[in-house]
Amino acid sequence: MTEVAIGLKRDVVELVDHNPEWEQIARETIGRLWRVFGSVAKDIQHIGSTAIPGIKAKPVIDIAVAVDSFDLIDSLVPIMEKEGFILRHQIRENEWRVFLVYADSVSYTRTHHIHIVKGTDPKWKEWLCFRDYLNAKPHVAKEYEAHKTDLMEKHKSDRTAYTDSKHDFVMRILHDAYVWACLHDIPGYDSFVSIAPLTKGWSSDKKYVIETDDGQRLLLRVADIAEYEKKKTEFEMMKKVAATGIPMQQPVDFGVCDDGKSVYTLLTWVDGEDAQEALPLLPELEQYALGKQAGQILRKMQSLSVSLASSDWLKVYGKKIDRYISNYRSCGLSFESDETVIAYIEQNRHLMDNRPMCFTHDDYHPGNMILSPENELFIIDFQRFRNVEPYHAMSGLVFSAAASPHFATGQIHGYFDGQPPADFWLLFALYLAAIAVNALPWSIPYGQNEIDFANNQIADVLRWFDNMQMVVPTWYLKDYDTVYHYDALIDENNDPVHDPAPLREHMDQWDGVAFIDALQLAPDKTVLEIGVGTGRLAMRVCGGCARFTGIDISPKTSDRARENLLGVGNTEFICGDFLSHIFNARFDIVYSSLTFMHIADKRAAIQKAAALLNPGGRFVLSIAKSQDEVLDFGDRKVKLYPDSPEEIGALLGEAGLEMERLFETELAVVFAAKKENAS
Repeated sequence: MTEVAIGLKRDVVELVDHNPEWEQIARETIGRLWRVFGSVAKDIQHIGSTAIPGIKAKPVIDIAVAVDSFDLIDSLVPIMEKEGFILRHQIRENEWRVFLVYADSVSYTRTHHIHIVKGTDPKWKEWLCFRDYLNAKPHVAKEYEAHKTDLMEKHKSDRTAYTDSKHDFVMRILHDAYVWACLHDIPGYDSFVSIAPLTKGWSSDKKYVIETDDGQRLLLRVADIAEYEKKKTEFEMMKKVAATGIPMQQPVDFGVCDDGKSVYTLLTWVDGEDAQEALPLLPELEQYALGKQAGQILRKMQSLSVSLASSDWLKVYGKKIDRYISNYRSCGLSFESDETVIAYIEQNRHLMDNRPMCFTHDDYHPGNMILSPENELFIIDFQRFRNVEPYHAMSGLVFSAAASPHFATGQIHGYFDGQPPADFWLLFALYLAAIAVNALPWSIPYGQNEIDFANNQIADVLRWFDNMQMVVPTWYLKDYDTVYHYDALIDENNDPVHDPAPLREHMDQWDGVAFIDALQLAPDKTVLEIGVGTGRLAMRVCGGCARFTGIDISPKTSDRARENLLGVGNTEFICGDFLSHIFNARFDIVYSSLTFMHIADKRAAIQKAAALLNPGGRFVLSIAKSQDEVLDFGDRKVKLYPDSPEEIGALLGEAGLEMERLFETELAVVFAAKKENAS
């Protein structure tokens, strides 16, 4: 039976129809091998094309034997050869041995190939995956058969060329076979019409983009079974977060796959752009708005689970910081001012005591966010969802602040619904100092590119915090919530210049005719308005002076003022911060209405206004009677710094301005003061 069913001469390439007898021959051969190997063999399997019913194959039976060690194999060679298994090759430094069975040793007609490898050898998995995959996927097996048949016609007498020509095709099938072996026992696998590997990211998980037969796209993550409990906790927390309505990848399924060797998590796919790449290309206002959205999402996420303040965080993160410092000192690399950073950490680590903790996404930065086509942020990659001090989740800003300070500022404003408390900045500086110390030791295993990235990140931290001499980073745009608000008003077509009469009358309750009269305009006077807005007051002032200058922090508001006063000569409109802008002229009149409530440092503002006045010049200021600390526009809230009439009066005198008139309107207090003439 054997002589009829199998056998092929050396160097001949011949494919024949599958013969059902091959399986019986393989079983008999495996039985003989078990008798020879005994406990030395851990497994023996029929492999190759003869193990795949339904496709043509070379009539040679391939058998694979898995062993733990080759130590006893040499002593079995005589027994093997006595049984008719002749040692032919020792491959890869004796880690793969091939025995042959000859039907006719004269013509070298072979009937069997016996491959011996370690059970841990990738070849073992390759052979079994290839066989099982083609048996499970008959259409793929038929593709393989057609490819082999085509190559046989080209290389009938050149077995080496035939084998080499199959390589790329076999590698493609092997890739699919490995994926199938790992995933085929996932419920619903048969509905997966496309499985594409995803290599982006630092996670050790294997990731795949799945397309199903009903048009869905999913993300599949696979990890070693040793991570089962961690991944299960992660999945359950994702379900809780998703239930809050936060825009994020939705958890779909979780379980064990790969015959119990792996754990999988199935998630919805989020269409859109990587936020880290998209952000720098967006207008600054949009960057800020997305940052606010990110901050609000993070705050909502953290509300799910918050523990009472305790010393736990100091103990947990304190140990991690100790490890960071130890690793840095022994890594062989260093950075300038390293001891300054370490000293800052040691002097401030006590701030971590008596802090609450919460479960949160602790790798929270634009690299783990997707910007949808509708410009909405979706949060992805919850692999670092863990129990930390709430502010620690904001340390991901180290990755985004350099590229988009507007996003970073917006995230802080969104998280705190305005300006952050002082304790945030203290802890934030501490966390970024710890990141700086850990950056080089972390980067070394990944090569020079990551080392360069780490050095740039360290330089950023040192620059932002002025070598740890300040706690508020230089990129923080403190008053950008004000800019965002007034720009948004323009987008909403809110322009007081074009208000109907009732609204104009309402606005006049803060200034109006009495305020304009207090300016004492004259055709030879130069005028500066602080907070010009869209030009509501400028429309009344420009015609009564020689030259008008207006400054406003909002770009869109400044542009609208230019439009509204287009055609009016001798005007200049500046978009900038009054306190930091350098003016190239002095003025006869400086005035401001409803702007000082946005300025925290009243003393600096009044001192600068006084310095910009010519001798004998006038400063007229309207401050709201209201002492509100927040300007609330529903989805927009702007921090205010209420003006105290007593404080303003004192600061005017301190700046060398003599009060000439103090009066009230319906909603404001107005100060009219004069700068003394030069003596």
